[in-house]
Amino acid sequence: MPIVEREAIGTDLGDEDAIFHIQAQNGQLGATVGSWCSILRVEVQSTILLFPGSLWCFTATLSVDIDPMSGSLPTLGDVLAHWTQNFRERGIDEPESSAELILAHAVDKNMVHEVDLSRAMTKTVAARMEHMCRRRMKREPVAYIIGEWDFHDLTLHIRPPVLIPRPETEELAALALAGVHACGSGSKLRESGALLDVGSGSGALAVFLLTRLPGWRGVSVDISPVACELTTLNARRHRVFDRLSVHQGDIHLDSTFRDLASAGPYDIVVSNPPYITEAEMAALQPEVALHEDRGALCGGTDGMVVTRRLLNMAASLLRPHTGRLYLELGLGQPAEVERLVRHGLHDRLRYLHTRKDFTNRERFCELAACSGADGSS
Repeated sequence: MPIVEREAIGTDLGDEDAIFHIQAQNGQLGATVGSWCSILRVEVQSTILLFPGSLWCFTATLSVDIDPMSGSLPTLGDVLAHWTQNFRERGIDEPESSAELILAHAVDKNMVHEVDLSRAMTKTVAARMEHMCRRRMKREPVAYIIGEWDFHDLTLHIRPPVLIPRPETEELAALALAGVHACGSGSKLRESGALLDVGSGSGALAVFLLTRLPGWRGVSVDISPVACELTTLNARRHRVFDRLSVHQGDIHLDSTFRDLASAGPYDIVVSNPPYITEAEMAALQPEVALHEDRGALCGGTDGMVVTRRLLNMAASLLRPHTGRLYLELGLGQPAEVERLVRHGLHDRLRYLHTRKDFTNRERFCELAACSGADGSS
């Protein structure tokens, strides 16, 4: 019995990377499928000659059957191996994990270890796999395809073109949380406080920190309405929405700054600002360059347009004496931030530390609010 049946109208169904491929050329109709199954039949209902000798428009039905040689339906493991190989041959980044995550979500699981790979393929799963894997072949990020991504132990809703949280941002969240815990067991800061997440994207930083700091309240801001909607959705998902105020706004505008300042002061300001230079944008992987929000990636000619604005704003947003600013930046940028602060260009901030990421590259900055405009503490 057929496991998949598809109707096609046009000159070509699918492409060279799809499970199904039907093409009419020079009056001939052909079909190919994945190596794990065989073609039962191709029926042509009608054909119309559009350009003599070259192109036909057709309506066809493709029915894919079990492999007559094996006598059994392909298993989920067979399909996983098929797509892993396809991804590898096309140079898709992380082919194994891409295929595993897509398969898991095609059968309504989170991870492939939850899937019985010996289970037979079904028509429904085949259709889901085809749809999602064809998207991956076009270099769409897996997070957008499956609609979610993990951040520490939280699973976040993700949708394009909002920036997908990276491992480095998990480190930034851990760094900020460690700063709170370092205040000591008797500190009131550990019990209650206020945080600001600038450029919230999916809300990963604010939502994670609020789940770990139950007595705290938070504010997030992003210029993108899609990002603000996603932050709200994730705050609801993880039950911190009643403690998080989501603002849509451009931090370069004075009106946005006034709104944020009126909700302060903040004990922590965290941000993963756009820090990729315009020159570096041209070298990004297709998954990033073609699908993720350019505005959340590109920080201008030197990658520091938003960072400089944050440095100008921070002293007026942070709580005097104790407020902390945590930034995730591009390579070489922490040193530039330190230079700006130590040379007095931001005399209401103190530069405390530069931290390295898991690849041993300088990535994070920790700064503190001063008690007065002269920079003394």
